[in-house]
Amino acid sequence: PYFEDDTALESLVAAMNEALTGARDRVGELCEEEGGQSDACRSGEELLTQGEALAALLPQVLGGAPVSPLEDSEAGARLLERMISVHAGLDDLGVSGFPTSLNLPQAGLTDEEFRSGFLAPVYGSNRPPADSWPGLPELGDVELHAAALLVDRELGNDGLGSWYAPLHVRSAASVSVKLPTQQPDTLRDYFESVRPDGLSGVRIRLVNDLVLGQRFGLGLHMEVLESGSGEVRRRLATPDAAFDPEAPRSSVEWTPGTLSSIEATPRVHLTQELAIALRYRFFGRGADRYTWPNDPDDALDPGMLSPSGPIRSHSFGGELSFSTLHGHAEDTPGVPFLVRLRLERDISGSGGRVPAGVRMEGGIRIFPRL
Repeated sequence: PYFEDDTALESLVAAMNEALTGARDRVGELCEEEGGQSDACRSGEELLTQGEALAALLPQVLGGAPVSPLEDSEAGARLLERMISVHAGLDDLGVSGFPTSLNLPQAGLTDEEFRSGFLAPVYGSNRPPADSWPGLPELGDVELHAAALLVDRELGNDGLGSWYAPLHVRSAASVSVKLPTQQPDTLRDYFESVRPDGLSGVRIRLVNDLVLGQRFGLGLHMEVLESGSGEVRRRLATPDAAFDPEAPRSSVEWTPGTLSSIEATPRVHLTQELAIALRYRFFGRGADRYTWPNDPDDALDPGMLSPSGPIRSHSFGGELSFSTLHGHAEDTPGVPFLVRLRLERDISGSGGRVPAGVRMEGGIRIFPRL
């Protein structure tokens, strides 16, 4: 990093602004003496515009980026050339004090610096990259749930299951209210999470389970998440720019697209408790919308953050589960629990930046009696 703390950068920009303040008074005098349409007045105003733009650019380029341009790089040379040009113009006006040196680094990142700075995890919104996760995890979005059992019926000799074995049909629905208790994604994250964090929302789930006899089952799970809007800090660059430190950072109004998913899980019970299953999952996300919350910047379009529209993906995987719920339904003593291990891979997608990844999930659920 160029600046280890904000003090050095603040001192540099303060010196630039102090010189520009003196130049502003001098240009005002020239315009009054020679007229607002004179060459001297126009040149002075153009010089002020160049100096003010450079003073506003440096904190964006060097203040928040984890790296900075090298001294002999094209970007570093352009920055230094602009500083020298403004300094020379101010010197002709009789104004001194504008800096002419940036002291940019002369050597690039080592492999170890790149690994620790870009490949290590990031914790919190104001912490630099670290080799390990310090402290406890952050609080996520708290959710309030309400669920209801819609159908719990066994079809026997007089029903559909009479051909082979009793068919047990269960269906339940739930509504969740998501509270915005988690910190939104930060500027240090170059890829957004699939689920919008830090925003309120309402989630609706419908869960169906068909059990044929003692061995076979099919789970169907449908879910929709509608999120509210919220003001977030974003780096205004197109998503295909993996690293763009010169992109301006602004507060924008973010309205995530509707999330929807459909899961189908056919399974075979090896024993009453142990089961293996295949799993198919469809995931869809509507196009996100970004707008200016207050005063718009006509030079920038926040819509560039979401150029691809809705996305769709399909994944396939397997699951291993161990559950004691069935035994406890027959008044077996103890606390029922469910342990699940799942491996899943994305097989296709469309509509934009759809991650092609492999996910492994594991979990345990305990059901104490009330």
